[in-house]
Amino acid sequence: MNKVHSCDRTDLSRLHESYFFGLVAVMCFGAAILFIKLIPAPMEILHLGIGLSLTSYAINRNMQFKFAQRSYKKWNAGRGCIEFGPCWFFNLWSILTIIIFLLTIVTVAWLTYFGGTPYSGRTQLKIAMMVGVLLILSLVSLLSFPFGRWRKPEIVIDSVGVHLWPAGRYRTMIPWAAQPRVLGCVRHNGTPVALIETRTNSCYYFPMFTLPLGYVQFQRVLEFYSGYADARRSIGTPQGLVHVRSLMDFPVSEIAKDLHSQ
Repeated sequence: MNKVHSCDRTDLSRLHESYFFGLVAVMCFGAAILFIKLIPAPMEILHLGIGLSLTSYAINRNMQFKFAQRSYKKWNAGRGCIEFGPCWFFNLWSILTIIIFLLTIVTVAWLTYFGGTPYSGRTQLKIAMMVGVLLILSLVSLLSFPFGRWRKPEIVIDSVGVHLWPAGRYRTMIPWAAQPRVLGCVRHNGTPVALIETRTNSCYYFPMFTLPLGYVQFQRVLEFYSGYADARRSIGTPQGLVHVRSLMDFPVSEIAKDLHSQ
């Protein structure tokens, strides 16, 4: 199994990633400006396109981090359940970022071979190698996204268990009797996912990289409802929604005190 990163570290990495990729984007823009007369036009466009894609990605990650601080707004009451989402906005934004990247690659390849400006064989080979590597990375990233019915909630909790439904596809139900808990974040098929383990040592992978929800917050929800049967009985009530929303900001022990004081 891949290395398991703690929920706290994974949540903070969203903020760190936004700063890192923002810095790399600035470097790409700077290189395009500094070497505007020294490099071929396709390389210039490649630098600008990569910078634009990285800027979009950095803003996306930063907004996810900030929206996770107000994730309680995404939890709403359903019929005998509580739902999180849908959160199609960040999913769509991530895909559009990759599309910008792909359009840049196609434009660079077109200008290199069909743009009318002759380039040396060495320059063409260099651009072809870069375009090939970036194209493979883009396609792999695009295929990692869960395409489906984006208007469905990604998480549904009821008195029976938790239903995981990323982008309305591959719905999985884990009963509370199995006592699911979030161990942390791992990479599964190249994608960061929440690793969920049950008391029978069964493992589930839940992609959260496009959700404005913290790993710690999701960890608290599963811990609370796995450990307190009284809490599960109140899921379909207004108090149940209060409990879930409170878990976004407070530890399980604090919410448990409120549960037992009722």
